Amino acid sequence: MELRSFHELSNYTNIYSLSTFDIKSKRGCVINTCKNVHRLWCSKEGEVKLVKLNFPRIYADTEILGNAGMCWKSMLVTCIICRNRNNTFSMNLYIRRADDVTGMTEHSFAQDLDFVPYKVYMRDLDDELIIFLGGSDCRLHLYKADFEYLSPVVSGPLESLTRDDELIQHQAPVMAMHTQRNITFILIGIACQNGDTKLLKYSHNKQWNKEASWHVILDGPISGLLLFKLEAGISDLLVASAVGYAVVYRDVAQEGLARKNIIPCTQDAITCVVTSDIDFDGQREIILGTYNQTVCCYKLKGNVFELIWSKTFPQPIMSICELDINRDGIFELIVVTMYGISVFSPDFEAALEKLRNIKNSLDKAI
Repeated sequence: MELRSFHELSNYTNIYSLSTFDIKSKRGCVINTCKNVHRLWCSKEGEVKLVKLNFPRIYADTEILGNAGMCWKSMLVTCIICRNRNNTFSMNLYIRRADDVTGMTEHSFAQDLDFVPYKVYMRDLDDELIIFLGGSDCRLHLYKADFEYLSPVVSGPLESLTRDDELIQHQAPVMAMHTQRNITFILIGIACQNGDTKLLKYSHNKQWNKEASWHVILDGPISGLLLFKLEAGISDLLVASAVGYAVVYRDVAQEGLARKNIIPCTQDAITCVVTSDIDFDGQREIILGTYNQTVCCYKLKGNVFELIWSKTFPQPIMSICELDINRDGIFELIVVTMYGISVFSPDFEAALEKLRNIKNSLDKAI
């Protein structure tokens, strides 16, 4: 991986959150410090730019605790959780045209909160924009939004989720969650501050019926959780701990949390996780960011994850994502540290060799 560009953030702080958006015309990231929200995107000329976004109800004394972003119905939706003046808390939702890089909000809503929000996650479920919010009350709150409202989920097909105590009620604050949609079912992974980790499997039809659930207690606060696929058609679960280890549960849709591979200890707090096929062999590698200023990449060889690549930064790693930000067909690796954002490009020679091999295979098949 080679450094393509670096973008300095003006407010130095260890509170960051990163979310990605993917629309027909462009892709990018939304990154926040405790005071500002920025959008990283690529111009038509191929230049990666960082612009500051302006939002209603975000004032000079507002502390931004996190954000979630996604494209929904050709609109860019940004959800920001805040500590406001007088020590009150709120969740603000902003909807704007996805092709507007200046940040002009067309619709905005605010939801006052009676708890401290920690993590926010958005997902399109059954064509509805659903927001999952975890906080100090150890509950997972569900909200739904549209162009005209933002309100808790109290009716409709998703109402059954709000009555599922395994999903909603926890013994500690929710620190990470992820969902994965499959053809006939949906997986929801949840991890808490006390190491409590749950995996829930729901049938995907007009009603949300829980087919199975699994539960495990791990050491230390969970800092990252990700549902992904090492092999086509097989769902895996990656869980990382702030005390310096990570574990991959294999084929979780069928075997739950019974089959696992331990990733070698990093000897430092893991802050974030992502998967990406950085060597273009068709299999995703696991990438961990640490507070010890290191990004580590692991590859499954046989039944063991081996370290194949690492890079040290001047500051702790706060967030990582993969994104084809310039839409050239090759994913970049975006690393957010305490002082800025680094965009890394992969080995283009390796990518070209992969394309040659694919072409040769297709030529032989004809």
